[in-house]
Amino acid sequence: MKQPWSGLITEPAVFLVGLMILSMVAVGGVGAQETAFPNDITIETVNSEDAGQVNDVDLGGPREFDVTVGGVEEFGERYSWTIFIDGERNSEKIADDSTITVRFQPEELQEFEEGSEHTVEIRLSQREKSVAAETTVRFQNIDDGSGEQSVNLPDSISIETVNGQDAGQVNNVELVEGGEFEATMGGVETFEDGYTWKVLIDGEVTRETEAVDPTVRILLDETIEELEEGDTHMLEIQLTYRDQSVAADTQVQFTNLAEVKSGREEFVTSEMIALQRTQGVPAGVPAEPKPTQKVTLNGEFEDGVERTNVELSAKLFGEGRLPSGMEVTSVSATSSAWEVDATPTDDGFDLQIAGDGGPESGEIQLTINFDATGVYEEGNDVNRDIQYLIEDSEGEAAGYIDTYLWEVPFYVVVENPQGERLTPNTERDNWKDYYTRRSPPFGPDIDVFVGDGKQVTTSRSPPTEDGVWTMGHRTNHYLRVTVDGYADPVIPLEEIDPNNHLNSENPYVVELSEGGEVAVTLSDQDGEPLPDGSLEVTDTNDIKYNLRADDDGVVRAHLAQGEYTGTAFAYTALPETDIQLSVTEGERTEAGYSLVAPEVVSADVEHIGGTEPEMDSISVDSIYYEGAMIISLKPEGADPISRDQVDDFGVDKELHDISELGVDDTTEFRITLELDSFEPNSLLWAARDANWEVVESGEETTVVEIETKATEIQKIDEIRAGFGDADSTNWPSEEQDVADEAYDSVVEFWLWDTDQLSIAADYLRGMSVTTNAQVFSLPEMEEGELSIYMAAPGRTVDGTDHSGYYQAYLPDELLEEWNVEDPETELQVTWAGEEEEFDVQTVEEGVYLEIQPVHYSDGQMSVKSLTYEPDMGSSGGLLGTLPWYVLGVVVLVVVIVIGGVILLDKG
Repeated sequence: MKQPWSGLITEPAVFLVGLMILSMVAVGGVGAQETAFPNDITIETVNSEDAGQVNDVDLGGPREFDVTVGGVEEFGERYSWTIFIDGERNSEKIADDSTITVRFQPEELQEFEEGSEHTVEIRLSQREKSVAAETTVRFQNIDDGSGEQSVNLPDSISIETVNGQDAGQVNNVELVEGGEFEATMGGVETFEDGYTWKVLIDGEVTRETEAVDPTVRILLDETIEELEEGDTHMLEIQLTYRDQSVAADTQVQFTNLAEVKSGREEFVTSEMIALQRTQGVPAGVPAEPKPTQKVTLNGEFEDGVERTNVELSAKLFGEGRLPSGMEVTSVSATSSAWEVDATPTDDGFDLQIAGDGGPESGEIQLTINFDATGVYEEGNDVNRDIQYLIEDSEGEAAGYIDTYLWEVPFYVVVENPQGERLTPNTERDNWKDYYTRRSPPFGPDIDVFVGDGKQVTTSRSPPTEDGVWTMGHRTNHYLRVTVDGYADPVIPLEEIDPNNHLNSENPYVVELSEGGEVAVTLSDQDGEPLPDGSLEVTDTNDIKYNLRADDDGVVRAHLAQGEYTGTAFAYTALPETDIQLSVTEGERTEAGYSLVAPEVVSADVEHIGGTEPEMDSISVDSIYYEGAMIISLKPEGADPISRDQVDDFGVDKELHDISELGVDDTTEFRITLELDSFEPNSLLWAARDANWEVVESGEETTVVEIETKATEIQKIDEIRAGFGDADSTNWPSEEQDVADEAYDSVVEFWLWDTDQLSIAADYLRGMSVTTNAQVFSLPEMEEGELSIYMAAPGRTVDGTDHSGYYQAYLPDELLEEWNVEDPETELQVTWAGEEEEFDVQTVEEGVYLEIQPVHYSDGQMSVKSLTYEPDMGSSGGLLGTLPWYVLGVVVLVVVIVIGGVILLDKG
């Protein structure tokens, strides 16, 4: 099937409830990616027969039958199947495949009659989210096991490891998101049908799963709310069969309960609405005597609500929040969307938003200045996640903002093996700024921060001129140092008593060692170096180190003696996970790894309609970049795209204007690509009236045909064309919103393989979005609404108003999810907050939607279903995540609020 356009990637979006909602974002960390949970599943077959009928199931031999489920494109973390027969729970299994085996114990079959019909329900769950499907079966040849010899359990079992640690001790268990960890069991030689693992924490059953191998996945679920950090808990695991059981136990302590609890979804209600709390990574008040917090509020009035003036009160102090001894000295607010004002109060600040007559959505930048001198100098024993309470104008709880407060500040210096302190290069202008940008101008290059085991920063500050860092002490974290020419130390903060290092005259001294030198060469399958490569390795203590390749594709570093495993990455290649390094003190370790770089094996472009140009002078250019194959038509002789143009923020390349070769807006091309190690399922950007399809898919190569016309693009020279969003683009104001470059005929598009990104749901595959905007973001999907950030000059190089277009192919699966039967009347399109007229054409398996003209500057283009009915039992929308590379490696973004959704009531 030919698909006009394609390719949708989702990202976190604000959940719309109440009158207006705000979420907070701050620079300084990284968010987690998550597979989009399906909104619906179907039972496709029962024992390979169509599940749309009542199927006979033979239970005379093995007392089991197979069910296949459709609707799950990719199985995410903590997915599980639960099987119900006539509403009674049969079993629960880890969901990692679409085929489920339903098994019975003999005594269970004694309840059924020969030829009786029964309802089989299959439920897919992930924490609080779940979807289900059912079918009807007829049981035949029921064998209830009369006279059968029973299965015996082993005499004893043992818990061997907990999260990879020896279970013969009290283990510190770091939970993953949702409250999950693993144990491995010993003593079971053969796993018989009917074996079940039962997990108990302090005698309370938390989980029962089918026992098919020695690994037990433990999900604390609601039990987590009863546990306390630092307490020792009894972990008991039972192996059961019918009425038999055998058990083993060990003791554990959970080290990050506060973070996991804060990430769980929970609801807060007021008289006005119910608010859903979404997951986010807390960020903290800096460890300084007079710290400053900067946050961005993303707000949007709900549909159908009159835009009016609103007021919020933020309660920053009190029980569960900031301690006494701190105060807000000043607060400021700015917004390009509304007039805003913020004023300090005794317990926080008030925020006024003049929404009357303003746009539907916009951003507010908040700067909060504190005086924390007393708390900072005396030290503070609060080391936990805290929450700012947000109240509406009626004093009702409307949401929370997650953050954290440092425990005790302490001072750090770094010395080389000769005892010499490393100090910053203060001769460089604004040298302190380079620390916040994570590019310090050192020789040797050095940075000091508090982080976790994954090298994620949780606390940092620039050093003084004589090389003294001030850190915030947090338990279960590490003091980390990155230094060129030395092994990077990682010191657990439990080993540092901050009270011994409360002033710069008595700092904690990090003593460097040379370690072992490592040189790992990264290349593609043709032996070409990958200068955009990086290496993430993990030591035996599960500490991660992120290392970058140089211009020759060589990762050069010093590591402490030990064994390391990891993954090699490159923007222009697929990851290589089988990395093994053995490092010896004082010695050099060399290794080489070849990564598969998807590439265009052959490309052909032909003229198929409209004005015929000089086809002999037009060729296809391409490069692979993080899940996308970038394709453009270029004049013969123009420099091809190279890996030197790839960086943390995309591909820095010039647009090719092929109008001088006779291409105009009627010229239509057919581009045929043979792709190696890459099969696209979506398309994005400057391909006007595009139709495309995969015409051949083999084991190694894929052939794709794209039919498209060229498009005109106006550009502001200092802003890179291609990927971008409102924050990174910083689009100029009206007087500067003028193009200084014009391209009359451009063909450049991004083919996506969303399977490589692991973030697209079924109905998002095959979607296409095309536009002649200079800058575009990855589309986002949420609550019956598809939106994309676009930006292009408001005026052309000639000074006239600049207009463009937006085209989207919406597959039938998406329209069905949105409950849309008549797209012309049940869809609404807005551009930069204003409703737009649109054309709809029904095509094969979907609709083709076009908005023209689009009067440019920058804003959100949104297509929204007016008939969408959210599932109130779900997590509040089909959310996806931006791939990490869109945020970049140098500038990382952390979602710090999203500790709650914030209601703006009428003022």
